Amino acid sequence: MNIKDRLAIAKGKAVGIHLLFPEVYRFPVHPSVAARKLGIHVFAEDTRLYEYFDYDLEAKRIYINSNLSRMKLRYSIALALGHVLMEHDSMYAMIPQYLEEADIFASNLTVPREMLYYRLENGASLIDLIKYFDVDKSIIISAIEDLGIIGKSWNL
Repeated sequence: MNIKDRLAIAKGKAVGIHLLFPEVYRFPVHPSVAARKLGIHVFAEDTRLYEYFDYDLEAKRIYINSNLSRMKLRYSIALALGHVLMEHDSMYAMIPQYLEEADIFASNLTVPREMLYYRLENGASLIDLIKYFDVDKSIIISAIEDLGIIGKSWNL
């Protein structure tokens, strides 16, 4: 399977979670709720063993560094969940293709494109979007680029 197909699968898994579990489709999205619904346990740890997260694919466990900011914590859970759902062995998690797949999943889980489009069409500014989705500015900009509407006139 080529990378384009795997990226489409990663995006589809994020969309599927929103369709299967309406309680996840609330903003900001809480990836830990999605993980719990899928039988994946999330553990927050005060650790220096890893910067953001680690995971155990077989045990269906995600370990999050509890020293992260709220925003980074949520997005890190989404990234780790993407790795688990895409069945990436954790020892290979830093392979660029795996990183891209997990990021596509996390971005689409935390910033569903149809909601982003709706908010943009109703005049939301970049600051409004950051607050609403509770993600970093770079995630919002990337999602807008994904929609193909960057450059349209809207309030930055």
